[in-house]
Parts: sequence; C-alpha cells; structure tokens
Amino acid sequence: MGSVDDVAPLVVFLASDKSGGITGQTIALGGDRLALWSYPEEAAVAFSDGGWDAGSIGEEFRSRFEKMPQPYGITLPQAPLAGEEVIG
Repeated sequence: MGSVDDVAPLVVFLASDKSGGITGQTIALGGDRLALWSYPEEAAVAFSDGGWDAGSIGEEFRSRFEKMPQPYGITLPQAPLAGEEVIG
C-alpha cells in the first residue's frame, strides 16, 4: 500500500489531459513501483528509483501501459437478432 505522498502524483496525472484515454484501469503505486492490474494479477509493472511524479507516470503510461487497455464494466449478453430463436 502506498502512502499519501506516493499516491498524490498519480492523482495529479489522472486529473490531467494526459490520462484522457484511461478508463477502468486498476493502478497500484507505492514507493518505486507502478503497476497496471488485470485481475487477478498485474498486467505490467515498472519501477522508478526514488519514486514517481506525475510526469514520469504519464511517460510510462504512454510508452508501456497505454498499449494494454483493460476491460471495464459488465459484459452484457447480446440481444437476439430479429427472427432468432431465444433459448432459456
């Protein structure tokens, strides 16, 4: 678990325009570790000596995590097409 000081740069990054494409991600940040989770495990992890700031978080998302969008919400069943038999 990260401290308030660890998490503050992530909040700044998420409030910025640079995070506009991030939806539904679970992000872990503590000390020098920044991780993207795809439950039940990390999908990617990066380390930064001395911790993270909002700019370095943005750079890491652009270079590595942005290529790994995570699903969000509930997957709903598809409605049957017209004339299709409904079973169940």
